[in-house]
Amino acid sequence: MRIIPGFLFIVLATAAVTGERIDTLQEVLAFHQKALGEPLQGIQLELLINEPAFSVSARYQASRDSGMRIDVYADEERVFSEGFDGVSSWQWPHGATEPTGVTEDGNAALRRGMVNNLYGLHERPALGYELCYEGYKTLDDVRYWQVTSTAPDGFSETFYINVETGLIDRKVEFSALHPDLDPAKRESLTLFSNYRWLGSRRFSFGSEKLDAKSGEPLSQVTIVSAIADPTLPADTFTARLL
Repeated sequence: MRIIPGFLFIVLATAAVTGERIDTLQEVLAFHQKALGEPLQGIQLELLINEPAFSVSARYQASRDSGMRIDVYADEERVFSEGFDGVSSWQWPHGATEPTGVTEDGNAALRRGMVNNLYGLHERPALGYELCYEGYKTLDDVRYWQVTSTAPDGFSETFYINVETGLIDRKVEFSALHPDLDPAKRESLTLFSNYRWLGSRRFSFGSEKLDAKSGEPLSQVTIVSAIADPTLPADTFTARLL
């Protein structure tokens, strides 16, 4: 699939603003791109993570051209770190004397997180993803465009783009929450909220993941503070303790 040419993007975005019906993938992506803003090359996020069994804080850092890492803390003590250095993924549990590798599913989850955090849907085709427009859907009295994204490894996610804002409100996927701790997979629904400008891009500062069938809460993530395009040391994403 091609990236939309600049002139066509302007025409489609204008049509969206003036209220003309949007009903093709290209039109949806153009409206989404306009709503999202300009891309970021990197991010640094300070997080609060609440799950049924624990509450922790974390620092998430990612760069388009280098990799990512997340360092997790409980009561200000590091309890876990993991990352992708641009070539391979690693993890460093609390108390371990050296890092170890991660499973195939764990590696895929880390890299998907980079794509979700740094790239808009309109950028995915250039990364080898296939996008399929599934039409309109109304959920809780809100109308959405439904777009399914399939990664090069076959992993599928369905995104629900608010037709009023052009931003992603919901995502459904079938995956494990923490693949290297519990490989059991389930269908989950993620709700995105509190969109704010982070540099040149709109970013969701709150998300809640639920079991899609039972509604059971699985995880809630709140961004406490964020830096757009931070200056990071060259070895940030290597397997080391900060």
